Formats: sequence, structure tokens, C-alpha cells
Amino acid sequence: MRELYDHLRERYGIEVSELRELDLDVWRVSRLDGPSWIARVFPAERPRAAVAGDAEILTLLERGGFPAERCAHAEPVSELAGRGVLVTELVKGTRAPGGKRTFVVLGELLGRLHAATAERALQLRPGGAWHHVHAQGSPAEEPRASAALLEAATPPRGASERLQLAALREALLGADTGAGLPEALLHPDFVPANALQNPEGKTVLVDWTGAGSGPRLWTLAFLLWAAAARDLALAQAVVARYARHVTLLPEERARLAEVAQVRPLVLSAWAYCHRRGAAGELGERVQMTRSLARALSAAVEQTLETL
Repeated sequence: MRELYDHLRERYGIEVSELRELDLDVWRVSRLDGPSWIARVFPAERPRAAVAGDAEILTLLERGGFPAERCAHAEPVSELAGRGVLVTELVKGTRAPGGKRTFVVLGELLGRLHAATAERALQLRPGGAWHHVHAQGSPAEEPRASAALLEAATPPRGASERLQLAALREALLGADTGAGLPEALLHPDFVPANALQNPEGKTVLVDWTGAGSGPRLWTLAFLLWAAAARDLALAQAVVARYARHVTLLPEERARLAEVAQVRPLVLSAWAYCHRRGAAGELGERVQMTRSLARALSAAVEQTLETL
């Protein structure tokens, strides 16, 4: 922490009063001479070019007036002991509640984002993979990286656990991540956990690490999944609002069930590798994931047919 304190003072000439870690290597920078910042310190294996790409996307969002965090300096990217550092302005406010209003607002904002960036998607770097399992890349790389994590994990105990892990790994390697479908700018984790509500009551999206171009269904599918995990009617409300801006193609609608289950499977693999879930529950989780994905797809189809 002392190294980051000194780095920020030397790099930007600011007076830092306090550093407080909000998440792993995500620091709130309280200043004596101005508004607070957020400093993200990335792993050494994440290239500085990828961090610079994060800043470029934040600049693109600012130019388009999209409610996202903003770069805190004209040169927001630096390097500390071989690790990229990105500084952004602190978004004042609190985490948005996870109720219907927040999900509907997110459906609206995601529709706006995808409609506004569809034509520019090919000019952007590939993105959308969850950076906890893959430092930078397209959705297709996320399940492959998760399968590799499972392969490298502590050897399973017993035949039952081996079979469940093999089934999960097979599902990840065969996952449909939306390749070939229409593309737009993707936020890797467009859910309430990354939505803040500012003092004016507006929702602002944060943590654009790893954002980039990819199949628009990828981000929409996980937002719908997060809503459906609470209530299928909530997912229907989300897609109805999204559809005000984007018309999903028949092939997107047909593949929703397959795409929607990928991130939940990735999360199951990640939890197992970090010993945050019981191995004996993996098979049940995979079945529950597939069942909810099918129900979600049917509910979305029903909604779109009535619009």
C-alpha cells in the first residue's frame, strides 16, 4: 500500500490522505487536494496495453454520455512495479438495490449501450470475458480458461467428484458463447453488483475491466440470468425494456438458453477451484443451471412475442 501511495503522489502530484481497499487491488484514494479517486492495480500478467484499452473504452463511454465511471486524469494509466494502474473518479453514491427498478434500469441502459455501439463493435478490441478467470479476451475464452482452472485444481476426491468435474469441464469446453451473432460493446458483468446509484438517483455502471466487442447476447444473457434467479417475471421486465432499443434476431432468441448457462457454469468452476463450494453439489448445480436457462428462454420468448 505504501508503494501505491508514493506512486500516486509522484505520478500525479496529488496529496493522498488515505488508501482503503474496496476489493482485491481496488483502492479508494482519498485526497486532501481534490475529489477521491479509485485506483485499480492489475496483475503483472495483464499487459499494460489491456489497461490502456480499459481507459480508451471509458473515454468512448464518456463521449457518448453513457453513465459509467470516468477516467480521473488525462493520462490515467501508469505502471507500478510491472503492474498496470488505472485511476478513475470515485462515483459518489451507494450500491444500487437489487430490486425490480434496478434490473429494469439495467435493461434500459444495456439496450442503449448495444444500440449505440453496434456499428463501432468491429473497431474495438475483443472483450467481455470475466477478468477473474481470463485477463482480457472474448466470451469464447472465458469457459476455456475455466476448464483449464479445473484441470489444474487439486485432484478430486473419489469417483463421484471426478465424474462431476469431468461433466462440468465438458460443458465448459462445449459452451455456446454466441459466436457469429451480432456484436456490440460488452461489459463483462452488467449486473446490480456493478451498479451504483448516485445522489441524483441515477444508475452508474462501474468496473469495465476487460470490456470490448463481442456478441451482444453474451452480456444480455447474464443480466437476464441474474434477474431470473430471483424471479422469471423480473427477467421478462428486463428484456421488455432492452427491446425498446434492440431487436433480437431469431437466432439470438434460439440460442439464449445455451448462452445464458455459460457464466453460471463458470462461476461454479471458479467456486470449486477457490474452495467456495462443495464438490458434491456440482452435478446438481449443472442440472439446475440448465433447467433455469430453459425456463428463462421460454419466458423471454413469451415476452418478445407480445411486444
